[in-house]
Amino acid sequence: MPTPPPNLLHALLAAASAIVGFGSGAQSSPAAIAPSAVVAPAPAQSSAAPALIAPMLTPRTVVDLPLDAQAVGTRQASAVAVSTSAEPDVIAAEPAPALSTATAVPQRAPRNPQEAFIFQVAGGAKESQKVTGVPSSVAIAQAILESSWGRSYLAREANNLFGVKALTKDGPAGVVWIDAWEVQDGQDINVPQPFRKYNTAAESIVDHGLFFIENRRYASALAAKDDGMEFARRIAAAGYATDPDYAPKLIALMDRYDLYQWDV
Repeated sequence: MPTPPPNLLHALLAAASAIVGFGSGAQSSPAAIAPSAVVAPAPAQSSAAPALIAPMLTPRTVVDLPLDAQAVGTRQASAVAVSTSAEPDVIAAEPAPALSTATAVPQRAPRNPQEAFIFQVAGGAKESQKVTGVPSSVAIAQAILESSWGRSYLAREANNLFGVKALTKDGPAGVVWIDAWEVQDGQDINVPQPFRKYNTAAESIVDHGLFFIENRRYASALAAKDDGMEFARRIAAAGYATDPDYAPKLIALMDRYDLYQWDV
């Protein structure tokens, strides 16, 4: 896989924006009510008390538990984990070829809401795979699992399809704080975490691919980029999620909806 360029984000975003059929408003569900969250704008960290949003009723995902406003104020420096070692975990992206916007998706109407969501994210996932190497089958499965088919609070209000946390950097549109379901020592716990906020869903797809190539811990996974199932196992083993069943859940979605057909 070629080494990606500094302007990779802009190139990917331009292509993904032309392909992805939904933006900041398309994730909204009239039957759902947003969960409690604290939204911090990207440019500055204010000490003012942020506004709260009421709880929602969609199924629980790893990023959908209500936030205890007393537990989280403004973003703390201790929440930002940037490596300062000689071998940093986060590495900068380098130049890569421009993307094509001619990635084909089915022209027929989707047969159900699940297929409609897959059609919406498949084009951007394929374009991202061409440059980053992240299998489209895995990216789509992660979007399904992490966003509950686009119904999660993060997907609807922050355009964050993949539950990407803002531990090393904010999202293009800032940060959203909510309780995240984590598994520690075999126990389910709720931990307030910052998540990246995006201007559009296309930005989320772009950032998802960049996330893997910018973090050294996923080098082993990228070595298996031609095998979606193995890629899923390796990102789980590298600590992408604390859920011990994360890889099996991804693979089950990939098998059930034949997401391998989108790999390029």
